[in-house]
Amino acid sequence: MNEFFDFPQTGRMVYERVFLDMGAPLLFVCKGADNKRYLGVCCQVEHKQKKWLLAETNLDTIIQMLQDKITIRDAFLRVNKQKYTIIKEADCEPRIIENDLEDWDADNSIYLPDAGEYMEAEPGEFEEDIVWFTSDSRIKRMMSYAGMLQNSVSRNFEYNINISTKSQANRKYNIKLERPVICKPIKDAEQSIIDNRYSPYAA
Repeated sequence: MNEFFDFPQTGRMVYERVFLDMGAPLLFVCKGADNKRYLGVCCQVEHKQKKWLLAETNLDTIIQMLQDKITIRDAFLRVNKQKYTIIKEADCEPRIIENDLEDWDADNSIYLPDAGEYMEAEPGEFEEDIVWFTSDSRIKRMMSYAGMLQNSVSRNFEYNINISTKSQANRKYNIKLERPVICKPIKDAEQSIIDNRYSPYAA
């Protein structure tokens, strides 16, 4: 995965999935410190400056956006967590601004995706992305369930979780329930392949 930016507020961020690419990622999900996910949009591209909006998000919001159940704008606004503006000026270090009132104004921002705009994908266009995030969501729920079980299990036991999807993105986990719960990934799902031209530092 290719690096996006690295700030103290977010940690080192890398692109996870790119939904719209026009020579560089325009709409994407990246992951930062502690595996936090951010929905990002490149909202300004000029000769001297680039600008991104980045909203901490969750799996359900991403999946609903890809399925056209919510608008793109709503996907950026609905999760009440950290929201950032990133500005990269030519020959300058990138800077990050937290919760800029103008950029994140739900009614008047000119940088958020247009109101009423959906992904409007062709049939199957984002199927692999939906499978990717759905599989991760199922693993998180299973791990949460395993965490609840550990307090009531009086003996150790093991079982396998196998997730097979249409895109053949397979994950196999072996979970040993004890204190603490241990989950070792045996085979990760296919990774997004994003080449070096995605570097945002080329302002």
